[in-house]
Amino acid sequence: PVPFIYDILDYWYAILIPDKEDGNLTKTLAVGTGPFKMTEWKPKEFVRLEKFAEYYNKDVPYLDEIIIRRLDQAETLVPNLMSGAVDGAGKVPASYVDTIKADENYAVMINEGSGNIGNVIVNTNLAPLDKKEVRQALSYALDRQLIADEVYYGISEPITSPFYSPATIAYREDLVNAHEFNLDKAKELLATAGVGDITLTFVTGTGFPEWKIYAQIWQSDLAKIGITLKIDEFENAKFYEIAQSADLGGYNLAGWGTGRTKRDPAIFFQTQPQYGAGEKSGIVNPYGWYNAEYEDCVTKGRTELDPVKRAEYYQRANEILVDELPMIQVVTTPYVAGLSKEIKGLYADLLGFYGFEQVWLDR
Repeated sequence: PVPFIYDILDYWYAILIPDKEDGNLTKTLAVGTGPFKMTEWKPKEFVRLEKFAEYYNKDVPYLDEIIIRRLDQAETLVPNLMSGAVDGAGKVPASYVDTIKADENYAVMINEGSGNIGNVIVNTNLAPLDKKEVRQALSYALDRQLIADEVYYGISEPITSPFYSPATIAYREDLVNAHEFNLDKAKELLATAGVGDITLTFVTGTGFPEWKIYAQIWQSDLAKIGITLKIDEFENAKFYEIAQSADLGGYNLAGWGTGRTKRDPAIFFQTQPQYGAGEKSGIVNPYGWYNAEYEDCVTKGRTELDPVKRAEYYQRANEILVDELPMIQVVTTPYVAGLSKEIKGLYADLLGFYGFEQVWLDR
């Protein structure tokens, strides 16, 4: 028996595989049963979706065609939107929210369904981040409330735990903001670890401008407790190459974003390698951190049928994450979409996916 079977059925989308021996399957257009069919796909450029005449609900979709374009640079999203080049832009940087709202022709849609969070990868392979007290000091030196208010323009909430929502059985209210901003506490932890003045490196990507800004706020506060933080920013492709390498490209810290925190924890832990628990659980943390009790909780929670015991396993795993900090949680990061007010009927489901079948244009 699989205790999270309903989440599996609810979460994953399935496509027909005509020939499972076909090695070129991923290079061909998918076969599905949705309201639109894919008629053209140019990787890294765009996908064209046309109305599917055989869709079971004959009343929808309303649109004949949707083109979804890929724009790699975050700073180009809003100019494309407000010039009329596109009707809507997804994953708009929070810094543009006020700009969009100020124009009567456009609106902002806040989408929290995906349970996305902003966090920091910690390379525990490199001293002194192999010491828990140093990681905790970094967490206490992070002014999350200021970052939520000033960097994310009030659309985010500060968090210390990845499981910030009561929607997940791993949730514990006392862990959500367990590390309030406290530089004195951070100094004490560094002293306990026997660590004096140190220099750490932080890497981020151009596609995530908020990460660099919050790192600069962090940099300023860390300097007050004897930690020099050097920040490097790369184009997205290079950044991902660094962040997904086992040694983090030699960096101590990296900006990151994680989703699925509101899903069943079994799905979260099986799809987020940065929170990997160990070989028994199926995913090993790629940056050197390991805790035997954490691995045990994550592994047992995946198969335990008693819902009370499952919750206990995952809540303990949550507690270990907040104490050990292989990842440092920063804020919630809901998706922000900028839309022409001519767009009607767009919605986001409980998983954060956008639904287009009821969309129409008021022109």
